[in-house]
Amino acid sequence: MHPIIATLLLAAAIALGLTVGSPSLINETCTATSNYGYCLGVLSADPAGASATDKRGLAIAAANITMRNVTSTVRVLTELVEELKLCIKYYQDMDDLVASAIDDLRVGRPAVTSFYKLHRASDEPGNCDIMLFEGSAHKNPVSSENMYNEAISKLTSDIVYQLVH
Repeated sequence: MHPIIATLLLAAAIALGLTVGSPSLINETCTATSNYGYCLGVLSADPAGASATDKRGLAIAAANITMRNVTSTVRVLTELVEELKLCIKYYQDMDDLVASAIDDLRVGRPAVTSFYKLHRASDEPGNCDIMLFEGSAHKNPVSSENMYNEAISKLTSDIVYQLVH
């Protein structure tokens, strides 16, 4: 092979190596982190990480991934807060219905009145569950509370139903 062609090929190979990140850079960098497998997977899958040519480039890629994740988490939390505000409304309605049913029972009003209020109240936890399930955040941090509140309010409704019949 002609020396000039060999030199050009060598220069091209070196240039190519400088413009495309090497798996060994990611491997070497990730070895010194607290979670090698996670580091390797995240940086290798990210185009900026995979094409980084030095540790500074990998740090910038990792920081950008972090920023995207933080932004996404803020969006999910914002949506969740709005959805939880609606759940609070459901529970305020439930509270009003139960309080009114208790008053009806205490003053001796017909039990059927309390039954209908308690029966309606038992739907509110499920409404919260459905709204959170179908909502934008797709998170339900109160599912166990909803299940308990639905169960206890249905139990109460069932007992009051026995007063009716």
